[in-house]
Amino acid sequence: MSSSTPYLLPLVLSACVLLTGCYAPIESFDPNRIYAKRMELETGIEMQPAVEEVRGILDDLFGTPDQPKWPEFLVASEELGDLVSVERLTRAAGPISSDEEGTHFGLYRKHCIAC
Repeated sequence: MSSSTPYLLPLVLSACVLLTGCYAPIESFDPNRIYAKRMELETGIEMQPAVEEVRGILDDLFGTPDQPKWPEFLVASEELGDLVSVERLTRAAGPISSDEEGTHFGLYRKHCIAC
């Protein structure tokens, strides 16, 4: 038994976890905490209540990452009602997956969210 054997099993298990991935639903996207902290330091006003209020408003208007939606007042608008397809929005913003026909879902999360 070589001296590297005790380290081999954890390394292989870690690689398996990383390669297979794991999906955990995202309840909401994190707010920009750095900006909120900067505003808190500049103004002396605690920003956490405002951050929570804005998160609630955004969730009410646009849904959650796993269940996005288009605001009702925009859907009802004759000029803007056809601007966004809710089906395409859900496909782009929802969980990362593919169906049997090769249609990909979660493209925003896969390619854009890091930026």
